[in-house]
Amino acid sequence: VYDSSGCYSTSSTYHVSLIGFEDPSGRSGLVIYPNPTHRRFMLSVRNHTGSGDVLIYNNVGQIIFSSAISDLSSVQIDLSDKNLSSGVYLLSVKTKEAIFNASLVYPV
Repeated sequence: VYDSSGCYSTSSTYHVSLIGFEDPSGRSGLVIYPNPTHRRFMLSVRNHTGSGDVLIYNNVGQIIFSSAISDLSSVQIDLSDKNLSSGVYLLSVKTKEAIFNASLVYPV
């Protein structure tokens, strides 16, 4: 692939999304508590009362939890039957308008 300067590039392009415990800008709107969590936690999407899908991924990208939620203003998630290892998981909330991502810390 040649760029605008005529240079040839052999490297691949990757899209990287950064996630963290808190969005310092306050734009995310996704609230998880307690985090770190033990089996059960609450989540809410600020300024959003509609429906969406909650997905939790492990560190290799496998979906370990998935649920369609009718009201995202306050949701209790129970992971007691999942037999999870300690670690950091990606929690993703997908609505018609947006996708919200956050880290979920799970100590056993």
